[in-house]
Amino acid sequence: MSLAHATVFLIDGENLTLRYAALLKEGRRPQKGVVYERDVFVWHYGLVGRRFGDIRRVTYFTSAVGDQDRIIAVTEQLRTFKYSFFDGHNEIDATVVGRVFKRRSGREEAKAVDINLVLEGLRHVRAHSMAEVHLYSGDGDFIPFITEAMHLGARVHVAALSSGLNPGMKTAGDSFRLLDDIFFLP
Repeated sequence: MSLAHATVFLIDGENLTLRYAALLKEGRRPQKGVVYERDVFVWHYGLVGRRFGDIRRVTYFTSAVGDQDRIIAVTEQLRTFKYSFFDGHNEIDATVVGRVFKRRSGREEAKAVDINLVLEGLRHVRAHSMAEVHLYSGDGDFIPFITEAMHLGARVHVAALSSGLNPGMKTAGDSFRLLDDIFFLP
């Protein structure tokens, strides 16, 4: 049995990727170790990194243009992203779970990403299988989800990039973390 709180990470990959691209366009220089595919995903080990806690799952939600083989290829690539944690007894190395949805055009966002992220989060919180939810997105559309998850007893930690950040996200959860320093040089 773990001494740490059960935790789930829900990453809005569409939001992070779009905001990362905007910061690149502004001239920001990426940190070493960033893995980026335009309009599909952005990752850095430091996003989750090494933590103390009982991380049950890190799920990366995104979308891609292409056929089923392309969706599978992106899902497999997300599976190569790693993180580790110490649950109070063991050091555990784990891989990210990808949830990739098909979209029709290059820049169009797939609503399936937001909908499925909220569904997964609410399933965990309503089942009381998670004490903490880490939501990585600057999209203010998630504020009702954050409010509901907190109402149901979960601690919610929000993290996002500065570009396009909805100001309400800074105070919607129990804590807020800016991710710029993980992806970009000072």
